[in-house]
Amino acid sequence: MTQIATQSNTVVTETANSSQTIDGQHSAGNAGSVAAQLADKAFQGIRNALDQLATEREAWENTHVRTANEHLYVLLQKCYQLFKCMEGNTDAAKALRTALKDYFALKGYQYRPSSHTMNKIVRCVFAGSNEKVAKYRVSSYAIALRAALDQSITAENIPMFVTESGGVEALRASVAGRPTKSVTEKAVLGSQAVSREELGPFSHQSVVEKFDAGKTDQHVVLLGTWQADGSVTVRAVVEGKGAVNAALASYHSAKKAEAVARIAEEESQAIKATTDKAVRDAANEAYLSKLVNG
Repeated sequence: MTQIATQSNTVVTETANSSQTIDGQHSAGNAGSVAAQLADKAFQGIRNALDQLATEREAWENTHVRTANEHLYVLLQKCYQLFKCMEGNTDAAKALRTALKDYFALKGYQYRPSSHTMNKIVRCVFAGSNEKVAKYRVSSYAIALRAALDQSITAENIPMFVTESGGVEALRASVAGRPTKSVTEKAVLGSQAVSREELGPFSHQSVVEKFDAGKTDQHVVLLGTWQADGSVTVRAVVEGKGAVNAALASYHSAKKAEAVARIAEEESQAIKATTDKAVRDAANEAYLSKLVNG
């Protein structure tokens, strides 16, 4: 299956790489020009990709056949793929995010600063002419794709994920009715995770003097400050239940974020490994050839 977002990422990456040198040599004087070329390349890639997906959306809307939902899921898959290419701190990812912002300005769309990038991509593709209908639809589709993101679903498996979840509406309803874990619940999970790790012992006379044997194996929070050499100077020991639970909940959230980031990196490597094949497949489609050739 042709993956439009892979092409977008490829174009921006190749442009960034090729623009880093002029006549084989680095030049500080042309930095502004290189940045401008990268930004222009990213914007053209985003514009072509999103305009084409919007065109596909119109075709899907006008097609009353049994495979209409299958086509929708492929469109959602491409939106998800495009989002994955915008993740991270690479120059290419940053250029794509800036390009998306510029595309929004071109279309005259408004958005809150807190709006998720996935919502922005989905709006560009599914906005349509009926603002009231579009608002609900964009929200539903974005919720479904963000549910997939939360579960670390790969782009390749988006159609299967949506289908097996009962469709977009079932996913939206499921997310809307799903209770958020409380701090206490997260603290329990954090406690289980932190018990499997050990950085080393800490001891101080003031701490030993206050020790109660009944506290053995109970968690505490060491309040410290980072030093210039990377070490931490411990300032105090905090035992309050609320503070400890908050720290454990934060630890749990951080570990979950690390796991998601690791999976995202693995998927990014997989996308990079299949770029050449995706480019060859895309060459047979007119709208992707524009994206690939810049």
